[in-house]
Amino acid sequence: MYEGAQVLVDQELRAAYDLPGNRVFLAQPWDAAAAPDQSVLMHELIHALQLHNRDWECLQAPEWEAYELQDAWLAAQGVPSGFDWLHVYFLSRCPRDHHP
Repeated sequence: MYEGAQVLVDQELRAAYDLPGNRVFLAQPWDAAAAPDQSVLMHELIHALQLHNRDWECLQAPEWEAYELQDAWLAAQGVPSGFDWLHVYFLSRCPRDHHP
């Protein structure tokens, strides 16, 4: 329960950006001193900037860019992201009405 509503969170989900509420939700445990956790917050803040400043084909479309920026930031901290880029690709695809 969160603010009177039931929220379903996937076990893999570390954070989420709520566009209508303009809020970031962080899944626990979360450590402000840990670069990987900082990058999760940064990823969601990137979504806030993306979604309020550009038009996107669908809500999934900004994921690739956010993951690229998160990966670059982690690399600058000397931390490998370990992202599964094929998975990120599928996360960032927009639904289609038909298959090619």
